[in-house]
Amino acid sequence: DQYVKKHITDFVINDAQIVRNIDTEEQVIRLNVKNNFGKECVVEGDARTLFNEIKNFRSALGIDYNFLANKVDDLIKLKRWIVTNCVSNDEISYLRTGIRDIGGEYALVTNAGILRKDGSWGTTIHATGKATHNIDFTGVGDITKEELLELLKRLLYFNEPAIVYNTIGLGIANMLNTFVRKSPKDNLPVLFIQGESNSGKSKAQHILRLLFNNTAGAQNFGSTSKYAIGYMLENSYLPIFVDEVKPSKDSGYKKNELGQIIRQVTEEYVNFKGTKDQKLKSYETNGSLMLFGEDGTDETAAVNRTNTVRYTRSSFTKEGQEAIEFLCQSSRGEELLRKLSKKLYLYVLNEFAGDGKVEEAYNSMYREFQDEFDRLLDARIRNTAIYTAMGMAILNTVTNSLGISFEDDLFIFISEVVATIVDNLIDEVNDGNDTSIAEYEKILLDLDHLAGPVDTAVRLIEGTDYKKIDSGDIAFIIPRCWDKLEYYYKKYKTEKVPLSKNVFTKTLRRSKYYADYKKIRFSVYEEAVD
Repeated sequence: DQYVKKHITDFVINDAQIVRNIDTEEQVIRLNVKNNFGKECVVEGDARTLFNEIKNFRSALGIDYNFLANKVDDLIKLKRWIVTNCVSNDEISYLRTGIRDIGGEYALVTNAGILRKDGSWGTTIHATGKATHNIDFTGVGDITKEELLELLKRLLYFNEPAIVYNTIGLGIANMLNTFVRKSPKDNLPVLFIQGESNSGKSKAQHILRLLFNNTAGAQNFGSTSKYAIGYMLENSYLPIFVDEVKPSKDSGYKKNELGQIIRQVTEEYVNFKGTKDQKLKSYETNGSLMLFGEDGTDETAAVNRTNTVRYTRSSFTKEGQEAIEFLCQSSRGEELLRKLSKKLYLYVLNEFAGDGKVEEAYNSMYREFQDEFDRLLDARIRNTAIYTAMGMAILNTVTNSLGISFEDDLFIFISEVVATIVDNLIDEVNDGNDTSIAEYEKILLDLDHLAGPVDTAVRLIEGTDYKKIDSGDIAFIIPRCWDKLEYYYKKYKTEKVPLSKNVFTKTLRRSKYYADYKKIRFSVYEEAVD
């Protein structure tokens, strides 16, 4: 037999790479090609469809490179030849970043590579999802006892104890998110850093991001939609950082979005968005969330799902300012924070994901702190306290492993840490109370406010809108009060009343605030049925 040699391309293929995505089952092939004139480029396409039809392949090649054959069989032969002779690298990739099961062993997968529990860092496996993280451990060494002590003397004193313990505690606890998502327990709460301008919020964000070795910036809430945040939360088990949260200055729509996002993260809701081809795209929630802004939301359902840490300019001390300068404005501070990040990740990978005892290790640590927070009656707020304390406990254990004592070397006692966490939650989340305020109770407080010195258009008038009873109780004419309440919400709160009039009335009748009276006669307004 005689063979006829023919050219089916006017270019040569120097080498090729194949990337196989485990999460999406996508296969991408990259061809490094060079044409007759010496022009080189990378031709990339879907490995499943690139060689199915000649027009697909020619379209991917572009104008500088030509496939000369007209038979699909020749294209199939070319594909076989490429796979056999040209593939220099066959990579595995994933969509989602974070701590996850890789071949039966938990590891940290990032956009730049993979950190395994033995401390090895490799770049042949990485994640492709766009989750706003940039986590690269190339060149990051192990932290020594002396380095950790140098760091902790700043990290645990950059602000007053309530701010530091709640920020660092819940921040580190976010490393457990993968295991929390797999458990039947409540999900991680949202860490919400609030404060006036120049109060240290951006510095706290800088510290938290480096504790995750994340050198990427945060998302701007004002210019980011809940769907974009939902997409990022789907593509990572790590925390998503959202900055510039200012619900009081945003529209009512953005204020509602904030509450929806907080509930989505903590309740693991599935988010949906329509596509151009009139289909629904669903977004599962895998990541956790950290918010930074001047103020938050007063929606009870959202507030109870956060650990609100309030920063103020008045809380800065000379010691704290020096600590901030070291942590945020020096290369030494960044180096040590990234080294501590590696140490924390490795502790979590070995302690919580080792030997197939994921649930046992996580549940055991969670139970350790349950009894510490009995004074917090609200289950969600108690859950927040537990996770915050767990984060500080992880830091304490890592510190002890290098021969450093919280008590002896840093003069910090765990019992005081726990008490400080509780005090902050009672003060911030519950506004000084041990039980949360229901929506109808918030409306009662607003009605009380409207009976004071406010705009005459919304002010409640005694004898017309409400009447004091001899027993000390108050009778309201709900229809009159409700009209003014709705106007007050629309004008001053830029949102709707959280309950309808009927639901409020029914709820109030079943509450502890209701007393069953006969009809009350008002001198000005006769229709006093309500």
